[in-house]
Amino acid sequence: MAYDYLQAVRDDIAQEAEDDADRVIEMYRDTEGGPRFEDDLTDWLRDTDITGNLSGSHTFNSYESQQYVNDNMDLLHEAIDDDYVSEETVGRWFLDGNWEAMDVTIREYVLPQAVHEWTVDGGLEDLLEDHAPQTPDAAGPAAHGADMQGAGI
Repeated sequence: MAYDYLQAVRDDIAQEAEDDADRVIEMYRDTEGGPRFEDDLTDWLRDTDITGNLSGSHTFNSYESQQYVNDNMDLLHEAIDDDYVSEETVGRWFLDGNWEAMDVTIREYVLPQAVHEWTVDGGLEDLLEDHAPQTPDAAGPAAHGADMQGAGI
């Protein structure tokens, strides 16, 4: 089975958002959940382990990166066609055997789509619900009109 970059990045986004929920929720509130939210989230995530951008590798394993890239040459071609990366750069990486750079590039390329899908397919909603401020238990004695003194407590 071929490696699915989009699903892998979406899974990584969900985990990163859960691990740093306060930051994601603050970002959401700061942008009022508008279109800028996805852009800001993408910009922040680009510099995390999700892409491997800062370290130059996501897998830290050239062989594993090579397998992922070979399974997804179409995405690498698409990134070139969309002017995300040049043919010359990819050609140098290929000749140098720098599979990890190609892996990082594909992960960065699919990141905005993965962020959008995570946001609209319920990932953001789940995060906001899971981390909503807790309200006092409405089933407690005060909710039933019980007076603590009158109840013999």
